[in-house]
Parts: sequence; C-alpha cells; structure tokens
Amino acid sequence: MKKFINSYSNYIHIFIIICIIFLCPDYAETNFHKDISSFIDNYLFGNIGLISDNRPFMSHIVGNYVAIASIVQGILLYWSNSISSEYIQKISPCSFLVQLAIFSISFYFTFFSNIILKVPPKPYINISPDSLFVYGISVVTCLGISSFGISAILYFLGKTKSFIELIK
Repeated sequence: MKKFINSYSNYIHIFIIICIIFLCPDYAETNFHKDISSFIDNYLFGNIGLISDNRPFMSHIVGNYVAIASIVQGILLYWSNSISSEYIQKISPCSFLVQLAIFSISFYFTFFSNIILKVPPKPYINISPDSLFVYGISVVTCLGISSFGISAILYFLGKTKSFIELIK
C-alpha cells in the first residue's frame, strides 16, 4: 500500500483535477449545482484557493478539492515514510529556506487566499492567464507543494515529540 501511495497518488489527484476542470460547468446553472455550491460554502472551506473570474463554480469546486486532497495527501505521504531523515539531512540551509518560502507561498494560495484570476484586457503572451492549462498547472502545483509541506511538518512534529520524550 505504501508503495502504491508513493507511486500513483499524485497521478490520481492530477486525473481528478483534470476531470473536474473539464466536466464541471463554469457557472452554477442548475439547482443541483447551486446545492453543491451552498454545501461547499456551509460545510467545507468556501471560497478558497485560486478562483477564476470566468469560471467561478468550477474553480470553487477545484479549490476545495485541492485543500482537502493536500491535507489527505500530506498525511498519506507522512504515513508512507516518503520524507526520511536521510532526505532532511541532505538539505542545505539555503535550500531549506528556499523550500520553506515556496511551501509558504503555496500553502497561502491553497488555504488562505481567495485570489480571483482576472483576464487582462490585452494578453501579452499567447497563453492567457485565464486558460485552463495555466489554471490546472497552478492548482496541481499548489496541491503537490502543500501536501509535501504538510508531510514535512508532520515529520518534524514527530521528531520534536521524540526529542521531548528523550529529554524527560
């Protein structure tokens, strides 16, 4: 089971995110969609993550999925021993600070922001910021980095607990 989690869980989450992006409508059109949206607002995280201006309903669902999946994925990565003491010891202090900064930014975009991605009036590159490709890459990146960071936090909490028990 642990090998399966290490090998395939990221692909499963990417597949689910792609399915949500392509199968969900852009706006809540039916009563069922409105019920889903109100359920997310009342019982889950609400408006969280990267929200698309042109696709509010779809991004509402994706943002909540990424928040829940990154927590679950982080716990599963910790449980499967993906972060080991050998990996932690190989990290230089400069690399650790860079990884901490990247994790902090990703964690903010996953759990605390409700940034609305607006389409500029005149895009300066061929891929507009509101394209599904750019949105999907951003969301998958937030999921991966947040889940890895959560598993690292759990690893360090476990080491802190053993250190405290050692001192006693």
